[in-house]
Amino acid sequence: MSNTLKLSTLSPLSRLVNLKTLELNNIRIKDESLSTLQHLQDLRELHISNQFPTEEYAKLSVHLPSTTCNLFQPYTKLLQHIDGKDVMVTGKRKPFLNSVSDASRLEKYEKQFRQFQDKYRAELYS
Repeated sequence: MSNTLKLSTLSPLSRLVNLKTLELNNIRIKDESLSTLQHLQDLRELHISNQFPTEEYAKLSVHLPSTTCNLFQPYTKLLQHIDGKDVMVTGKRKPFLNSVSDASRLEKYEKQFRQFQDKYRAELYS
């Protein structure tokens, strides 16, 4: 699949409530929203690219606490360094950074991610 699949939304997936694993590769979603996936309460694994806004990953991590996804955290350690960068910050248009020399920037991104999670936890439990 060399051509990117362009979709307007992921909303048709919300009906697949018994889905256990979801892998979405080589896609572009016009509405940039992951919110319809929060209905997939039986989802155990989610593999998706880092192309959505940070807030979308943080929100989904709160709604799907039993789902594993490497983007349900502020940043991801890279298996192979890219020009001295060893972490990828979660979210569209976010940088690759060096975990040592960019530690203060990583703290800022981590704080922002946790604030998004706290916001959605408060909404969920209010």
